[in-house]
Amino acid sequence: MVADFKGYQEQRRILELGWRAERRPYLAGGFAEDALLYHQPSREHMDIDWFVLRPDLDYYLDLARQFGFTTCRTFGNNASGEPFYLSCAANDSLWIDLAIGEVDAEGNIYGEIAELLFDTTDLPPFTPFRIYFDKDILHYPLTEFDGLALQTMSPLGLYQFRAGFHRHRTFGELRETDKQSMAALKARFFAHQSDEELMPVTEVISQPDSPR
Repeated sequence: MVADFKGYQEQRRILELGWRAERRPYLAGGFAEDALLYHQPSREHMDIDWFVLRPDLDYYLDLARQFGFTTCRTFGNNASGEPFYLSCAANDSLWIDLAIGEVDAEGNIYGEIAELLFDTTDLPPFTPFRIYFDKDILHYPLTEFDGLALQTMSPLGLYQFRAGFHRHRTFGELRETDKQSMAALKARFFAHQSDEELMPVTEVISQPDSPR
C-alpha cells in the first residue's frame, strides 16, 4: 500500500498528467529518486521537479500552464540573462520547479549558473560556474512509480545534479534527505565507484556584466 503523504494525491495527479503528455517531462529531484529507488513515495515532497533543455523550455512551460501552474518565479539566470531555474505555482502548496539545462552543438548537456535571484545572506559568496552532465542523462528507460510509467533523469544524472550544485554551495548545505538519497543512489547503481569518479566536471565562468 502506498503511503498517503501530505499533498501526495494532488501531486500524483500532476505526475499522471505528465505521464499522459505527448512529450513526457524528465523528472528530477525527490520524486525521480523515489521512482528509481522505491517505485513509490518514501516521504513528503515539497514540489515536482522537471529537468528541461533550453530548446524545449517553451513547450514545457506551456505544459505546466495547461496543468494549472500559471505563476512562475525565476531563481537565477545564466550568463546570457536567461533563467536557469524557475518555480511555477498552481496554488500556495503545489509547485513544479524547472531546472533548465543547456545543450551545445556536440550534444553536451550542462547547467550554467551566473546569477542568483534569491536571498543569499546565509550562503557563501557565489561564483558563477558551469556543471557538465553525463551525455546519457536523458536516455534512461521509463520507471514504474505507483502505477505510472515515469520518465526520469538517469541515476547518474540525479547524483551529478546534487553533487555538482553542492560543490559550489549554490543552494546552501545538503539536507539530510538529500544526503540519504545520494547515498542510496550510489549504493544501488554505483557501488563500486568513488565519490570523485561520480562527480561531474564543473568550471568557473566570468561574472556577467552588471546593468549600467
